Order: sequence, then C-alpha cells, then structure tokens
Amino acid sequence: MEIKLIALDMDGTLLNSNVEITQFTKDTIKKAQDSGIHVAICTGRFPENVHIILDDMDIHCDVISLNGAVVDAGGKRIFSAFLPEKDTKNVYNILEEHDAKYILFKDHKIYTRKPDTIYHAEKLYGDRMHDEYGVDFFRGEEAVKNAIDGGISKFFVFDDDTDSLDIVYSAVKTLPSVDVTRSGRNNFEVMPMGTSKATGLKKLAEYYNIPIENTMAVGDHENDLAMIEVAGLSVAMANAIDLVKNAADVITQSNDEDGAAKAIIKYALKC
Repeated sequence: MEIKLIALDMDGTLLNSNVEITQFTKDTIKKAQDSGIHVAICTGRFPENVHIILDDMDIHCDVISLNGAVVDAGGKRIFSAFLPEKDTKNVYNILEEHDAKYILFKDHKIYTRKPDTIYHAEKLYGDRMHDEYGVDFFRGEEAVKNAIDGGISKFFVFDDDTDSLDIVYSAVKTLPSVDVTRSGRNNFEVMPMGTSKATGLKKLAEYYNIPIENTMAVGDHENDLAMIEVAGLSVAMANAIDLVKNAADVITQSNDEDGAAKAIIKYALKC
C-alpha cells in the first residue's frame, strides 16, 4: 500500500510529554513531504493554536482542527462544520444546569464560561494570538450567553473532578443530535453530528483526490478512534488507550520515543 496522506494527532502523538515536537520528528515530516506525501495535523485544538505551534517550529502542514470541524489545506479553508443553534442551546442548558466548566469555539473567538479560567493558549501566547492570528478571548456568563446564537464548532468541557465530569458527560450523551468524544480522562468534547477526525481526513483526501485506502492515521485517544477506523493504515501510539490500540493495524513507540516519526519512516517512507 502506497501512503499518500498522513494524519497525525497532536497531543500524546506528535507532541511529547514536554509538549514539544522533536527535531527528529520535524525532519521526518519534511522527508515525507519531500517524497510527495501530504502530511496533516489532526487535532482537537482550535486552528490558530495549531498554526502558531507549527509556525514557531517552521513546519508547514495542512491542519484538521477542532476534531474535524475545520480543515485548512494549502493555506485556505476547505471545510467548516457548526452545531445547529437548537443543539447549541440544548448543550448549553445541560452544562449550565450542572454548573460545568466549559469553553466554546467559534471562528477566531474563544469563550470560557468561568471568568477566572484563562485558556491555555491565551496564557502561553498572550497578545500574539490576537495580533498575529486574529483570535479574541472572552470570559464569563454573559459572554457565553451572547455567543450561543450560532457558529459554534465545539464545546470543550473539563473538570479534574472526574466523577462530577462523568455525570455531565452522561447527561450530554442523551442528546440525539450531537457527537460526544474525549481526548483525556478530565474532559469531553461536543461536536456537530457526524463530525469527527474521520470527517476531516476524508475531506482532505477528497481535496487531494487521494483514495482513503492510501491514507495513514496516527493517534492515541478516543477522539482519534474515528480516523483510526477509516484510514488505510492505522497506527496507535504505545501510550494510546486500549480502545485505540485494539482498533489500530499496528502499534508504534510512545510519544516520548518519536513513535509517530518512526511509524512514518517504517510504513510510509519504508526505509
């Protein structure tokens, strides 16, 4: 099987435990691209958060973000998905009923429900997110209430009290017209129905006229499962949850051992 498109998860896959992309991994991505293979980052993070990381590392890749709700290819946006207003309000009502901690993602706008919670990208990059990437951050009850009139791509719900989080998760899962996934034990994510990393991978493959059987996906957590199941070759990280390992074709080394890069070398570059 010839691999023509590779989709790489970010956290727990491309990034190591120090939240870094190693030089070895960076060089391997470049080798794949130089050989004619398209490489895409496929993540739950919002688009500009991905782009600032890649730009700082001088890595040039297509980006599937917000778990497949946004796809950027060749410097332009080729796909966007949004929660219908009715679904947005249903999710919002459940989260408010449970006093949940959550974040809303709209185009170039991030809304954090709790006024004392600063989103990690805002903490890390400060004014750069606005000045260089046009992203604005809003906090508090009124900001969120004013944002739910449409254009929401994702809810990100989080809590270190996982028992409380599981109660909210179960409540949201009762909604029939949204998709719910997780990228960690202390969070869950609410997406438009039928939207996943598999959606983004398919959209990008269609854009480049690449059959899905000529794609490769690498991931570690539940929100990677959909693309793991549809890719021509699926690779689980050694640090992946069992659900992903059991679904994958092969298992590579961990994210602290350049496992994603080694999978690219072995299965895509075949050297």
